[in-house]
Amino acid sequence: DDFCRELHDARRESVQRGHAWPAWDGELYLEYHRGTLTTLGWLKRANRVAELALRRVEYLIAASPAGNALSVAHADALDVAWKKLLLNQFHDILPGSSIKVVYDDAHADHSAITAALGPIEREARNKCCRGADTKGMRQPMAVFNTTSWPATGVVQIDNELHFVEDVPALGMRVVDRPVRDIDTS
Repeated sequence: DDFCRELHDARRESVQRGHAWPAWDGELYLEYHRGTLTTLGWLKRANRVAELALRRVEYLIAASPAGNALSVAHADALDVAWKKLLLNQFHDILPGSSIKVVYDDAHADHSAITAALGPIEREARNKCCRGADTKGMRQPMAVFNTTSWPATGVVQIDNELHFVEDVPALGMRVVDRPVRDIDTS
């Protein structure tokens, strides 16, 4: 109340001396906050990579056979990762309208998310593979499809490309990796 009284008194005195204050009539709209683009492409990409990684890890945990439940430590790590991701989706961070120190923190947060999810994802993938039928296979490999549609495509394993067909939606397919004969001559 004191501030508003002083502001109105100052305006009244200014107008009485012949100095009009600037006035705005209409909507208060900051034109720099429109759209979905960003000035920091790396951050938008890091955000999407983290979203997909969290979805993928949670799917793999849910797909693991019974008895392979998520540990309390992993549950806590996922909770922290989600909270870091959501914090960095704040309206001044993701569009790139904040300050450098905020983006330094965002970079550190996204690095921490990636570091936390790696071991959890590896463990969840291993648990999913435990009951896989590999009879008659010389070099079995599991190919996961964490999307909601069946997939056929090329995967890279140990710097080699392999064509894999018919991996079911939200599923896994075990295939025998071709064994290359070593030329000893």
